[in-house]
Amino acid sequence: NKAVAQILCHIACLYYEAAEFFSAQATFEDALEIYREVFPKEADRDSCMAQLTEVLCNIGSIHNKRKNFSGAIECFKEALDLQRGVMGHDHPRVIASLDNLGYSFSKARSYNQALMCYKEMLSAQLSHFGSFSTECCDTLKKQILLFEKMRNLDGAINATKKAIDRASHDAHIQHSTVTDELENMLTALNQKKRSPRMGQF
Repeated sequence: NKAVAQILCHIACLYYEAAEFFSAQATFEDALEIYREVFPKEADRDSCMAQLTEVLCNIGSIHNKRKNFSGAIECFKEALDLQRGVMGHDHPRVIASLDNLGYSFSKARSYNQALMCYKEMLSAQLSHFGSFSTECCDTLKKQILLFEKMRNLDGAINATKKAIDRASHDAHIQHSTVTDELENMLTALNQKKRSPRMGQF
């Protein structure tokens, strides 16, 4: 039953903390199987679904640790689909799963897919926070890194200009450290574009 799954998750966490990733993954997978079995009969399905998706994300994180990025992508995609159905598109757990999925795609050198994740993540953050926050800046930096990996500096510049335009409509942050950071990011990108060694962009 669900109590057994919770105990297994606790044991798996102990394995993880001891860097026994294979054992942690196997134990989380046993817990996941139980959650899948009890979910159709569970009275509180939302709670059960939250626990199930948390286990999926834990397994995905272990796949990343073991450099099995395709396995991580599969776990985070499933978790994300399930979370959206229960929590909505801008819930913090959905945002975290998008971050993890984007990271996994990036490590697998699937840069376009990673960029799509971070774009969706930024949109979800804007909806969740209601303004261009420091968390949004961090996500934009991840987008810029991917644009640079894809040798698309113009894409990075355009994304940053859009962010500045968005932040300019948030009256309470117009003269904050967020806008200063965005302007500094744009300046750095423009300097890179003018630099001869960046000519390939």
